[in-house]
Amino acid sequence: LSLSLSLSLSLSLSLSLSASQTQQRGRILPRPRDAMPIQQEKEKERRGNPIAQIRGRLESLKVARENVIGEIYQLESEKEAVQRTLPIILQKLQEKTEQVQSKLYERSVYDRAIHEIEESYHDVLEKSRELAFGAIGVEPEPEDQDIDVDL
Repeated sequence: LSLSLSLSLSLSLSLSLSASQTQQRGRILPRPRDAMPIQQEKEKERRGNPIAQIRGRLESLKVARENVIGEIYQLESEKEAVQRTLPIILQKLQEKTEQVQSKLYERSVYDRAIHEIEESYHDVLEKSRELAFGAIGVEPEPEDQDIDVDL
């Protein structure tokens, strides 16, 4: 009798502490580590009684359900965090895509300008060689024609 009384006192004390400790923002979160020792003690008491076995199984199912509820709350919280950050990440992605497109266009402008300047420079070199050799009345030698000056 005293064991039963102390067990019921410890059970009610444990349950009241567990409920107050696990309540968060109006939700009661499961505390599986508190429920397991109590469940094991009750299991010893009801081994011979079929109704107690049914009650015990029902309690264990409720504990498992509470664990799932806690996991659901955690997953919903993580989902909400992702939903809050996703638009920010998508906006940054859009900005980076636009910056890359802008830089690709800028590079193509530089490529065209460099190509045009190189062509013009080679034309100027060719004309200046023709004028220089033409003024002195000498034909340029083949190795002189192959001189390529890089910028």
